[in-house]
Amino acid sequence: MAIFIASTKSISRGNGQSAVASASYRAGVELEDKRYDKTQDYSKRHGVMSADIILPSALAAANAAIDRSDLRNKAELAEKRKDARVAREWLVNLPHELSEQDRKALAHKFAQTLADRYGTIADCAIHQPTQKEVDRGADPRNFHAHILLRICRTNMKGRVILVEIKT
Repeated sequence: MAIFIASTKSISRGNGQSAVASASYRAGVELEDKRYDKTQDYSKRHGVMSADIILPSALAAANAAIDRSDLRNKAELAEKRKDARVAREWLVNLPHELSEQDRKALAHKFAQTLADRYGTIADCAIHQPTQKEVDRGADPRNFHAHILLRICRTNMKGRVILVEIKT
């Protein structure tokens, strides 16, 4: 039987981090970072099983849509301070006993709960251990989800309302 483990941390400029770079790495994609005028390219990263944007139910019901690049660049632009927290990450282990579809459904349900609770957009990337990691001693059953939350609340009129996400 699997044991549930979850942890959370801030993505902060004060630690030299970027929401765009964090999202690019976790999703294994290339994103343009407008704040730093550079391309964050992790498209060759292995182990990413899926990466999906999860909207709060109210926005999803209104057929709203946003792509990962716009989401993360808007999060960076919304924060003005040089030591601002630009995202909050949840790292959640997923039971290896479940099928790939069931792990994805579980991660998406958890991300949806967070998105609805905080009224913000979640970016859910599911990872599996790569052979390189296993060769270095990683557990081959270490399936996990990285859920990046935007720090601010988004409403239907496109306005951004800053909120503190406390965990």
